[in-house]
Amino acid sequence: MTAYGGFSLLALFFEKIKFRECIEQAIAVQEISPNSRGIYAKILVYLLMIYAGGSRFSHSMYPWE
Repeated sequence: MTAYGGFSLLALFFEKIKFRECIEQAIAVQEISPNSRGIYAKILVYLLMIYAGGSRFSHSMYPWE
């Protein structure tokens, strides 16, 4: 799975089906931290990590800082 081959197609697909709006509407989590990434970013990273073959949340190369 490369950034240009598979993940770019997934990004286009998610935009087409308005995945962000669905997630933000279905999971109404209000984060008040100024360092928050948002619920959509967290769910997207988790789904893509599983799709890429990771088995732990720590396998995602996301800068959680």
